[in-house]
Amino acid sequence: MHQIKFIHIICTEPRIQKLYHDYLVKNNLFGEFDTIQYENPILDFLNPNKLDKMIERIKLYQELHGPDKIILFDHLDCGAYKKNGYKFSSFKNEVLKHQENNEKVVEILRRELLDMGVEIKYIKINEQGKAVWINL
Repeated sequence: MHQIKFIHIICTEPRIQKLYHDYLVKNNLFGEFDTIQYENPILDFLNPNKLDKMIERIKLYQELHGPDKIILFDHLDCGAYKKNGYKFSSFKNEVLKHQENNEKVVEILRRELLDMGVEIKYIKINEQGKAVWINL
């Protein structure tokens, strides 16, 4: 079995791809992670119709590759949030909703996958349309 360190859960958003790629290069992570990547998969943990499939997928990755940590890469100005009916009156309101949702996801992951660490990395799309890391 090929051992890896992480499962990355990340959106397919084109604006964040370079930032994410550079993160992988800088931290020499190629070959060290599995990926769950499509239109904001983080939201699927909050959907009762999709939660079991998400947990099942993570458990499969655990069986196959033995990761011990999940990293959620969450970006603001997310089309999947808009598609799911979220409307934000301000940047602060958007940040608070992302944090609230991510806290719920972390709680679910810790309950369902007791032996996995969970980390969240936040990405903002700045005024020039460039993705940048933000600390929340």
